[in-house]
Amino acid sequence: MTKNGRKIINATEPQKRHKKLLTWSTKILTKKTNKMKTLKFTTLLLALAIVFGSTSCKYEDGPALSLRTKTSRIAREWNIEKYVDANGIETTETNSPVYEFEKDGNLKVTYTYLGTTTSFDGKWEFVDSKKSIKITFDGDSETEEILRLTSKELWLKYSDGEVTHFKAK
Repeated sequence: MTKNGRKIINATEPQKRHKKLLTWSTKILTKKTNKMKTLKFTTLLLALAIVFGSTSCKYEDGPALSLRTKTSRIAREWNIEKYVDANGIETTETNSPVYEFEKDGNLKVTYTYLGTTTSFDGKWEFVDSKKSIKITFDGDSETEEILRLTSKELWLKYSDGEVTHFKAK
């Protein structure tokens, strides 16, 4: 039906079209929103799995999580802070030698006694999936279990049960 060249539209037709369009838009947005929620959740789970799977702690006393590699944490100068024997008795070190671990696996131990400074060169390497460290001087090797390795603390447990606490210099 036309009036003066214009089509006369029933008043309910635009409402019906608008309702269909609104329903169609809502369905599409709901699907996209659900897909986005699923994608965000999946991405979060994947990120958590990567972080905790690759950098989680292997050491008895931590840390629980570190963004620095084990090599970069150990490669520095260390002083012995104290010893804890197998019975739990602590002995504080007053004149500690300096242990200098380098990233390339070299190790230098320097100590001063009665005004005389002496140094020993050796090698170090991680063993047992980086749960232990093997230290070699003049062909003699000893492997110690790493209990704690942060950028400020290193705790090594020897085969006799003694634990040495190192502090970063």
